Amino acid sequence: MNIKKIEKGDFLQFFKLLEEANDTQFDIHHRQRLLGAFEKCTYSVFGYFDKDELIALIVTLDSFSTTQAKRTLYVEEFYVVPSERGRGVGKTLFDWVIEYAKVEKYCRIEWRTSRDNADAQKFYSKYSADTEWKYYVLNID
Repeated sequence: MNIKKIEKGDFLQFFKLLEEANDTQFDIHHRQRLLGAFEKCTYSVFGYFDKDELIALIVTLDSFSTTQAKRTLYVEEFYVVPSERGRGVGKTLFDWVIEYAKVEKYCRIEWRTSRDNADAQKFYSKYSADTEWKYYVLNID
């Protein structure tokens, strides 16, 4: 097991896995925007590697809680290749990000999942996360 923060040299594998996770293929402009935002530190990616192969990833964004006056970590994307599911890869990576958030002094981690993604909901329910919040999305683009 090797978990690390993704670097620019890992981007081809990152693109491939992100496309797989979203069942799409990004055009060159989409890839350039992703790379540009990464270079500006708009988001971070943590990857789980088996030898040199990226098999799981978590994309995070920094946010801020005004009520606690502390940083929060938002999980934008979490994906494990289907062949590695049920083997502890996702749990290991998610637990690693939790420890990272503690060390970096975030006050909480936030995420969302689709209402119809029962597998993800089952996975997240093991973390006793607060689910009293309602999450809204307004697409403007």
